[in-house]
Amino acid sequence: MSLDKDELMRTLGDVGELMNSTPEGRELFQRLRAGELTEDQAARSFLSLLQREGLMGEMVTASKKVATLAEGSEFQNPILTTKTSTGLTQLNPVYEAALAERAFFDGDVPQLRSGRLPEGGTPAVPVLTDLLNPVAVGEMLEQASEKTLKLLEIATEEHAVLCAGLISDGEAAGTALEVVKGSLPAKPTGVTGYVAGTEPVPMAGLVPLPGSELDNLVPEIARRYSFKALTSTQGRVSLARPIQASLLELFREAGVTVEGREHGEAAVASATWGMVVSGPEDLSEKFSFPGVAVKALFSDLMSQVLNIPGHTTLGRFTLTVKPHNGASSRSFGWAAHLSEKEDS
Repeated sequence: MSLDKDELMRTLGDVGELMNSTPEGRELFQRLRAGELTEDQAARSFLSLLQREGLMGEMVTASKKVATLAEGSEFQNPILTTKTSTGLTQLNPVYEAALAERAFFDGDVPQLRSGRLPEGGTPAVPVLTDLLNPVAVGEMLEQASEKTLKLLEIATEEHAVLCAGLISDGEAAGTALEVVKGSLPAKPTGVTGYVAGTEPVPMAGLVPLPGSELDNLVPEIARRYSFKALTSTQGRVSLARPIQASLLELFREAGVTVEGREHGEAAVASATWGMVVSGPEDLSEKFSFPGVAVKALFSDLMSQVLNIPGHTTLGRFTLTVKPHNGASSRSFGWAAHLSEKEDS
């Protein structure tokens, strides 16, 4: 089948009209054109918007129309979308449930939304720290969340004041109210480091509670902090850095040259550590699970490294540590991967 440009443009126009029919859709187009969102971020935000607006079926139909215009094309995504018993297209329930689970533990998933923080949501902000103490990290996570929430409130208030001023100026100039409202700036969807459609940036400069105060915390509060550090995605993201640093030190002491990296090549050794918890009461306020994770990951990785011929002389390893996410099974922890890189 040859590509019919006119039909393709009509179809794409229908999709654009569909997205422009909602305020959030118009805002997404504006941010994409302004370079505030990458194509990948915009695609995820559009998907989230379509689901919330109940327009997934129409979008799938439009996508199939586009696909049939190009010979050999086919629109299939059995993982992302499924059909109900009535034939309606919806997000895969497993995928939807996973997002709900993550939002439950994190309070917010900014990179998967396009609008403002949902009512009752709490910002999920990672922290930049070298600490392995889960109680201290959990308390810092709460600090970061509260600071970001305050900044979001200030940004919303400033936007309201700005819009009120523009409307007042328009009225004074005799401009039609609908014209003024149509040109008002979009409501803020985030603040520096925490913007909808993007990964949150770790907050630096937070001061952890002194050791004496941590030791004297009410046990229930200490367990809550520790639980947050383990079960929230951003808690595990925050702890990945000090866990990686501790592993690098252990490898150095063992005489194995390893460099820390955010991303590695094909792994020659991998290890995962996790623990199953359902609530704060499952943890002891004195239990340092990051320290246990470091020892377990190192032991597992080292046993694999010893089976690599010439592991101390032939090359240099790179180490990456990432969160192990198991919200649906209540299993949380970290995965560590070693990649071998030849010396240059």
